[in-house]
Amino acid sequence: MSIRRLSNAGLRFGWIPYEDNWAATGVDANWQWMDALAGRVVLDVVSTLPTTGLSAGNLYLMAADAGSQPNKLALYTVLIDAAGAETFAWDFLTPAANFSIFVATKKAPYKFNGATWAADSPAAISFYAGGVLTDAQLIAVLLPTVLLDLPAGLTGSRATAQTAPTATTVISVRKNGTEVATITFSAGVTVGTLAAASAIALITSDELSFVGPATADATFAGLAVSLLGLRKSA
Repeated sequence: MSIRRLSNAGLRFGWIPYEDNWAATGVDANWQWMDALAGRVVLDVVSTLPTTGLSAGNLYLMAADAGSQPNKLALYTVLIDAAGAETFAWDFLTPAANFSIFVATKKAPYKFNGATWAADSPAAISFYAGGVLTDAQLIAVLLPTVLLDLPAGLTGSRATAQTAPTATTVISVRKNGTEVATITFSAGVTVGTLAAASAIALITSDELSFVGPATADATFAGLAVSLLGLRKSA
């Protein structure tokens, strides 16, 4: 009988007749996987696994850019030989489609869609401001009603204008008065380019404001913005 994967979580089962090296082929590892998955929580989403401060049972979710093990679950396991010597190593599990697990540092559930992981609870905040801007105009202020993380680069967010600017126009996005992102509209273009050097964590006491350029463009008008982020549970 060969080793195969189960369809629920992706755990291994089966054996080869007369096999005695169970630790290497999955029996001991499966017990550790079942222990780790009982809580349905991973520590973090990472591209590179940590090398220090590890304990057997540490569980991570591998990001899509994680080299040779993208989109897998990584468990720090301990293998025990016949003499009782312990060897620590990473073991990887390819999850089944629609398998979900909670990510502690992200404070949100993630689901595997069969190809990659995605936050299971996205949320968006949006606004529309009609008319031509005035110089240094405070265009809008958004007050989050949930805990929300906006990703670096503002991936998944959108910004459009009904009327394109004559010259490049940059909208400043500010968290509590400090710029954390920009939205740039090139001359003659009605789709904005969003940029954020790092993730933006918003709590319910924060204010996210949008401020126009010091000298307003004479034609730019009808700004619509929708920012997509991850709603956190706590």
